[in-house]
Amino acid sequence: MKKPILVIGPIFCDLLLSGYERMPEAGQELYLPDYTISLGGNAIVASALTQLDIPTSLLTTIGDDLMAEHLLALLREKGIREEHVIPLPGMKSNISCVFAHDGERSFLTWAQPRDTCNTAMARHAASLDPSLFSHIHLSFELLHIPEIQHFVQRAKERGTTVSTDLGFQDALRWKEEHFALLQAVDFFFPNLEEARLITGASELNEMLHRLQRWVAEPIITLGEKGVASLMKDQGIVFCPAPTVEGICNTTGAGDSFVAGFLFGRFHGMDLYESLRIGVATGSLTVASEQSVSPDISRARLQQMGVLDGYSAVRENRAAKK
Repeated sequence: MKKPILVIGPIFCDLLLSGYERMPEAGQELYLPDYTISLGGNAIVASALTQLDIPTSLLTTIGDDLMAEHLLALLREKGIREEHVIPLPGMKSNISCVFAHDGERSFLTWAQPRDTCNTAMARHAASLDPSLFSHIHLSFELLHIPEIQHFVQRAKERGTTVSTDLGFQDALRWKEEHFALLQAVDFFFPNLEEARLITGASELNEMLHRLQRWVAEPIITLGEKGVASLMKDQGIVFCPAPTVEGICNTTGAGDSFVAGFLFGRFHGMDLYESLRIGVATGSLTVASEQSVSPDISRARLQQMGVLDGYSAVRENRAAKK
């Protein structure tokens, strides 16, 4: 059995509000036709991975409140390993109210103090043997911390691959020296606006080439247009997204893409095949009322016709045996 994937970073309880025609005015009460509670933040990546039958551990922090109990129940329901979930005494858990309307989204969020939770995660990571994991995916902001940098360095020395993903606030706070942090990772997944902000480029081609100075095969997600990557020997490669009927919201689509991509790499598929799967899992979440689509599964991906590479890899392995 292959080693699990380790996901590191903050998680949220997402409260998705939908179906309203407008926001209430001061002193006014309006009623919602429906709402959805879902795992958010890095739990989206972990959840989608477990739905694809990949063993996944989550290193994160929660509070010691009722919300923490609910988050743990959701993690257990998904089958996400919780041995590295760190409760912070006297602290609330992260929550995000997501307002989805006409395919757009806005947020009201409460988050644990960054220094407190990042320090707790970094100290815990320092105690782990990275060779116990087949891959490590972590929030970009953690790469600034010396204990995490050492953990990632040990992972690379032991042959464990590493990926990272930006938050929009990371892109807004980006500095030139942050590019050097990307040298520690194998895969980096900014969306188009984030890539524009951090590179200062306006054209996709230029963004990809600038990022390639630091990451061998940079990947930029393009929303409804799919994804683009700059492959070592093939130049720019586009993978279009399928048409999605009935877009609910885009919350979690990027994280769902990451999970699908990592599924491909976990099973030995090449970059392009992994991109195809990532686009498919991202599109499933776009059509879902939750932050991660419950429809993400191997069976659903098989129906979508994106597991040809997976089947070929399995046949190859069977033939070698």
